[in-house]
Amino acid sequence: AVKGGSSTTYLRFAELELPGHLEASVSPTLSPSTTPTSQPTDAPSTPPTSSPSASPSSEPSNSPSKTPTKSPSTAPTSSPSSSPSVDLPDEGDLLHNVLPSDASIVSLGCTSVGRAYQAVDGTTSRYHCTRNQTETQSIIITPGNGRKSILTAMRLYPSDRPRDQMPASYILSGRVGSVSPWVQMMSGDIPGVRETFTQNANAVVINSSFESGDTGLTYFEVGMPHNGDAY
Repeated sequence: AVKGGSSTTYLRFAELELPGHLEASVSPTLSPSTTPTSQPTDAPSTPPTSSPSASPSSEPSNSPSKTPTKSPSTAPTSSPSSSPSVDLPDEGDLLHNVLPSDASIVSLGCTSVGRAYQAVDGTTSRYHCTRNQTETQSIIITPGNGRKSILTAMRLYPSDRPRDQMPASYILSGRVGSVSPWVQMMSGDIPGVRETFTQNANAVVINSSFESGDTGLTYFEVGMPHNGDAY
């Protein structure tokens, strides 16, 4: 759910990015062959090695060549962090946006919606919602790939339209299936939106990564370093 700025008529933004970890794709393994390609050999190709010698070639050294290592330090180099970030799984992909460009998008609280797919199309082409002033505007995005994701941040790119049409606050929720209950992940104001900022030109391709948004464009980011829940 998002709450717009001071504009009571429109809600517009260029792009929503949810950087995070996308779980590994589960592909079935091939069945074992019932017809082996060759018959087993009757005799190994490599002869066995010789028996070990009963007489060693030299006497053991009375003085080792290396000095023993120093005692380990009793003082660690640094104190542990009081707010450690979550370790993401090794298997899977770290993406700049876990939402694919062909994701299903449903808009709520709008009397009309223009080009909803542009909310995640990878450009600054704008998403447009004419607001129903009696409702909170919400966007439900379903990836459709059947893979769960762990979000590490939320990024929002402003469009070329007036600044007061940008979402100013949000509630981010997730669920594991279409009949599962929604679980709120985080909420609050979007930092920087209520201040003066440079708007993005329309229809510009966004070049972002898992680590960073597009530094050549204006975007607002809310970090989620402690989130370990997969939806």
